[in-house]
Amino acid sequence: MTTAVSNTLLALLLALKNLENPLSEEEHEALTDLGKQLKRNPNDWNLNKQKLMAILKANDTLKQLYQKAKAKLDALDRPIPPDLLPIDADLKELKDVLPPESEANKRAHIPGKPD
Repeated sequence: MTTAVSNTLLALLLALKNLENPLSEEEHEALTDLGKQLKRNPNDWNLNKQKLMAILKANDTLKQLYQKAKAKLDALDRPIPPDLLPIDADLKELKDVLPPESEANKRAHIPGKPD
């Protein structure tokens, strides 16, 4: 993952953390869908970034918080030290507040080599 992508996603997380009013149901659903899309296709960043910018455009407060965090992250002259990045405990806490993933959306995995 490039620094620009990392900064964008980290800025989004910081903006969400600092957001005082909760997201609307539509915004929450849009971010959930974006997260699922990123999980399925992490390399399709251009499309995912467009979706993220559309979500931010719809919420001025979130957009302002994102832009402030992004500007600070982009101003760093070196990569963020690994000890400042989220750890497994943080990710578990995040999973606890996110809605569970539907079993219907999971694909079966059959081990072996495809024909």
